[in-house]
Amino acid sequence: MYIHAENLDDSSDSSLDLSARAFLRLGRNEMNYYGYEIPVKYTTKGRISVDEIWPQENLIEVAIQDFIKVLSQRDSLSNYRFINRFSYVSDSKHKDKIIVDLLWVL
Repeated sequence: MYIHAENLDDSSDSSLDLSARAFLRLGRNEMNYYGYEIPVKYTTKGRISVDEIWPQENLIEVAIQDFIKVLSQRDSLSNYRFINRFSYVSDSKHKDKIIVDLLWVL
């Protein structure tokens, strides 16, 4: 899934903003979910090229198996099952994060 972003303060900005993040959450509520976050690359206003409107840097591409792998990492860290939020940086260059936020493990 591609994300589109524009900097409303500076319409000529086409930078990758590590502080602006797009996220995808899969779960049953705000306390029990798997999440994936990426920084967003802005599109300069008025662009019409598909590659500029939907830049490769804004592609959310994560396998369900990645969530399971991160959950296993979280579970291996302690003997108890109640941890608020566990984050794993999957791409150190862009600071992509896989997040496991499960208060109830069934």
